[in-house]
Amino acid sequence: MFNKSLKILISPLVIIPTLLVFLILFPNFTYAISRIQSAKNSSAGTSVGATWSSATTAGNHLIAIISAVNVSVASFITPPAGWTLAVTKTFTGAETNRSQRITIYYKENSASQTTTGNFTANSASEGMALIVAEYSGISTSLSLDQTASNNGVSLSPSTGNTATTSQAGELLIGGLGAISNVTYSSPTNSFSIVDQKTQGTLLANALLDRIVLTTGTYSTGATQSSNSTWGGTIATFKAIPISISGTVYTDEGNTIMGSGRTVSVSINGAEAAGNTTTASNGTYTISGLTVNAGDVLTLYLDGITEKGVTVTKGTGSNLAHIDIYRNDLITRC
Repeated sequence: MFNKSLKILISPLVIIPTLLVFLILFPNFTYAISRIQSAKNSSAGTSVGATWSSATTAGNHLIAIISAVNVSVASFITPPAGWTLAVTKTFTGAETNRSQRITIYYKENSASQTTTGNFTANSASEGMALIVAEYSGISTSLSLDQTASNNGVSLSPSTGNTATTSQAGELLIGGLGAISNVTYSSPTNSFSIVDQKTQGTLLANALLDRIVLTTGTYSTGATQSSNSTWGGTIATFKAIPISISGTVYTDEGNTIMGSGRTVSVSINGAEAAGNTTTASNGTYTISGLTVNAGDVLTLYLDGITEKGVTVTKGTGSNLAHIDIYRNDLITRC
């Protein structure tokens, strides 16, 4: 029924050293959120779209960084059907009398597609530039969490700081744009430059990303190849919440423990990330967790005289049949 590597009378002090051993044996964690692919394109006109290298997967999350530069007044951009505005920023370069709008759009729970369709500007005298990326592991509804934007004139564009994110596992997307054909390097705050694109001599943009496992306020930036007027945007997107379920037994799987027992879960040795109480049939479900593939999960009876611990590894998806047995410590590799 299970792989029992230890069978001992458990006290609360057993949980921590056993978890430390498990962390040493399995130290490499991967993320439930993954970047699948990216694409880019530019246009001297008022519309631009991009073609994916392979068809996107149905249910995945699509991100677009779109910029348009126009004489004097910033353009208005209309996305293809199904794309939603996350955050936009307009800024003007006094030395060029040009204005840019840089925008992050997203498409959650997207149908499979081979092209994005066209993003269209009402006017774009200097053209448009588009970068798109596909991600898995993002919530299929209400995924947008926090946004921020910023602008300035320097060699160091930045996005501004978001408010504190609402959950631990999130995808952070940064968009940088300049009224110049600059290039970007040295992204800040552990972000990566996914791609960058220029159009003519007065338009550049870049898409940056980072995956995080803790709540916080976030921002990013980079170094521009020359001093120029710039704008920055950032948006954060929530990972798919995970649930863990199982049954609590008084023995090795024959007799259920019953209702009212508290079951808690620790992720990677941290304090309890969630808890619940057992139902009359001994079952439990802890929902709303942020669990990535490879995370070490410690399920344990909490605050009662009976003790039991089960240690397993996350898959990035819901976990079932994570059973707990009184007076046993179970490791499931």
